[in-house]
Amino acid sequence: MNIAIPTQYITTALLLVMVIGVAGWGAPFVLTPNAGGGGYTVEHVYIEADDRITIATLYLPDGDEPSPGIVFGAGSGTAPALYHNYGAALATNDFAVLIAGQTRELEDEKPIRWETRTESSVLFERAKADYHNWVSYLASHPRVDEERMVLGGHSGGANSAYRVAYERPDTNGVVAIAGRFPPDRNETLETNLLLATGSNDSLVPPSKLTNVSAELTGTPLQPGQQVGSFEDGTARRVVVAEGATHLSESDNPVL
Repeated sequence: MNIAIPTQYITTALLLVMVIGVAGWGAPFVLTPNAGGGGYTVEHVYIEADDRITIATLYLPDGDEPSPGIVFGAGSGTAPALYHNYGAALATNDFAVLIAGQTRELEDEKPIRWETRTESSVLFERAKADYHNWVSYLASHPRVDEERMVLGGHSGGANSAYRVAYERPDTNGVVAIAGRFPPDRNETLETNLLLATGSNDSLVPPSKLTNVSAELTGTPLQPGQQVGSFEDGTARRVVVAEGATHLSESDNPVL
């Protein structure tokens, strides 16, 4: 039997979720398990560094052994909850995953709601510094093997993953979904690299990834192409999810 749910009830539920989320800003730095699934647990965390605070979600596989770590930056302005499918799937396969969302400046020990910047280069540098803090947090976690770390992200999060990977030569790989702004560097990115986007992504169409791959590796890769080897850290691959748009990539089963 199908039951119609009035629109106002749905709106009220969404507002409650937003209120609860905002209320979380008033809490101190916490690591409180509050959810989970088959084979993993989920913790909401706040990462404070450099007078800034990031709201993030940490997915930990069951058990006591150190796991490989994955830092995943959410798209600009989006919340970690949007990428739950990624965190759950990876944690089920024994990865510890930190999905980092919005970062805010702290003023009088409270996050301010807006920031102003005058140049895009400043934005990229600030986002890169935030991402470095996320990597440091996850690498220091007792359940994470800091020698096995992968950096990733979607959209704006992917742009930061590129930049941090250049500055962390021990990175084991980069997973960049719809990241269209690699840094302007003369050297190539020396690590495993997965580039992905949706076939209907108007911001980062598949042809854009060919250009990005050329900038990062010196080799223009076509959709579906893979070169190199994972064993020596030279694997490069481009994946395109049919039918996915920039907004639906976070929920796409292929990605």
